[in-house]
Amino acid sequence: MPSTAVHISEPLKVWDKLTLVVGEGVHSGVYMARIEDIINGGIVITEPEFVRGQSLLRDGIDIIVQIVRKDAVYQFVSQIRRLQTPGRRTVVLTPPCEYRRVQRRMFVRIDLCKRIEYAVLSSDYAWHGWPNGLRWYESRTFDVSAGGLLIEITPDSVKNEDVLAVRIPWFDSLELPQPVAAVCRRVSVYEEKPVAGVQFILADDLNTFFPDLNVKVLPLSMRGFDTRAQNRLSQCIFHEQIELRRKGLL
Repeated sequence: MPSTAVHISEPLKVWDKLTLVVGEGVHSGVYMARIEDIINGGIVITEPEFVRGQSLLRDGIDIIVQIVRKDAVYQFVSQIRRLQTPGRRTVVLTPPCEYRRVQRRMFVRIDLCKRIEYAVLSSDYAWHGWPNGLRWYESRTFDVSAGGLLIEITPDSVKNEDVLAVRIPWFDSLELPQPVAAVCRRVSVYEEKPVAGVQFILADDLNTFFPDLNVKVLPLSMRGFDTRAQNRLSQCIFHEQIELRRKGLL
């Protein structure tokens, strides 16, 4: 969660990468942009590029702007304005009134190769027979964060917005529930291998992804992966990162 207002450790500068967040929760929309110029009336940015989510970026509404610095992630509230100038359209953010520091640990992502299995969950899956009837694919992670995983996938087995069940044996040693539910946010290629970026679905968000289902029929492990479990995973990743740095591996 954000803390009280703070001073940013390094001022904004041209070509800084910004994350623009519209709305809250699983319905939020995420966009990326870079700073083109800093003027008296605000911050000129490149045309925002859609990353994921459902909320649209519109002029005049409050958005959260996040920027990564070495010590932390900072954010401020802004509004976007599109101005028609000779020869082009300029996109401007209103300047920050104050910065807030976001917990860095939730953004920590480390390269970690762990064995997993995943299965795509169809909307008509018969949950009373869990886990029978699912096609499980053996896989591995490329990196891990408290928010999700980058995993290798079997070609054409997963597409954007697919909901998955993910078995993560590593979680047993961390005393975390598994299998967990996740949603595919991006399919891409990494190190010449097909990969998917998947976001963990927290217990409070299960109704959003299973709207026609009584979530009580879902496996206990999926219903048990809540914010407390995510915070525990965040702490484990944070300490793993410290250990890797101590060994000179990071």
